[in-house]
Amino acid sequence: MDFPVTFQVFGKTILAHPVFETVGIFIGMRFYFYLKRKSKEKLSFNTSAAVLIGATAGALIGSKLIGNLENPYALFNDFNFKRFWTNNTIVGGLAFGLIGVELAKKLSDIKKVQEI
Repeated sequence: MDFPVTFQVFGKTILAHPVFETVGIFIGMRFYFYLKRKSKEKLSFNTSAAVLIGATAGALIGSKLIGNLENPYALFNDFNFKRFWTNNTIVGGLAFGLIGVELAKKLSDIKKVQEI
């Protein structure tokens, strides 16, 4: 297997990662909305949006921050915005995404979210 993984569609080379990432996000959002409809706990749209924005912002910041700190010499001595934007790590995204959710819950004064 060669990386990056690609496949051919109508003579065009398609990268597999963005396709599967988009499908995963779509399925995850549909599952979220399905569970939200079934849930007895009804949070307001503003509260739900605040938590979603907190998760997204935290994951974005964390993945870039930790990804770039893997090579601090390149970050601080030869800063390049394209390199900064393309350095990501899943660990930073997950950790800071969780921090973003908890911060948004604190700012929105959510005490407890019921388990599903």
